[in-house]
Amino acid sequence: MNHHTARAGVTAVLLVTALGCGADTGQGSPGAASTPDPAGNVSVPPEPPAEPVNDASTTTDTPEPLATRSSSEQTQDEADSSTDRLAAENFAISFGQMIVDVREARDQEAVVDDLISTQLPAEVREFLLVDYEDQRALGSQRRLDLDFPAFVRSSIEGPADEPTRVNVELAAVFAAWDVKAVCRVRVDVIREGDQWRVVEFGGPSVTGGPLEKSEEVEASLQGAGWRPLPN
Repeated sequence: MNHHTARAGVTAVLLVTALGCGADTGQGSPGAASTPDPAGNVSVPPEPPAEPVNDASTTTDTPEPLATRSSSEQTQDEADSSTDRLAAENFAISFGQMIVDVREARDQEAVVDDLISTQLPAEVREFLLVDYEDQRALGSQRRLDLDFPAFVRSSIEGPADEPTRVNVELAAVFAAWDVKAVCRVRVDVIREGDQWRVVEFGGPSVTGGPLEKSEEVEASLQGAGWRPLPN
């Protein structure tokens, strides 16, 4: 293998790493796979799949826009908010955006442990920690691109003003280096004490190939119940 071929192979590995560990088949079962580094070592636990919220229910409430710059402080504020469905959605969206966005320097373990339920599977917690550290090391600047539309849908357990669980699916544009693609993130939250906590997480699962047009985001959505987030 010559020098140029080896360099191309490393670049391909990094792009796969940045654009999510699994390709979304559209059937709710993205192909989770551990992420290799250029030396061929496995460093990231399998990506938990972003299962679709097939039982999404309709509502006229609109969550807050994606943050201009995701922050752990804002996500914590959303966790401490009110008990209704909209507050749960805002927290879940903020958490999902924060996990995708690795540009913030933070103590990922402390932040994650402050925001997750003890019921979150240990392997998912490990993914949230290791994925962040690896993306920071790669310098991918991975984040959600706010120049493109984003959509959300959710289902609830219990009454809308005080649900016991809210299952949220976020579809947005995932960017790293100069590559962009539509991705889905699944964040299920429950109320523990006076806070929202993450009980299940999946993604970011990439839908299709590199993004070319803004309209491709909405065109990629499957199923009912999707609502656009404000710009």
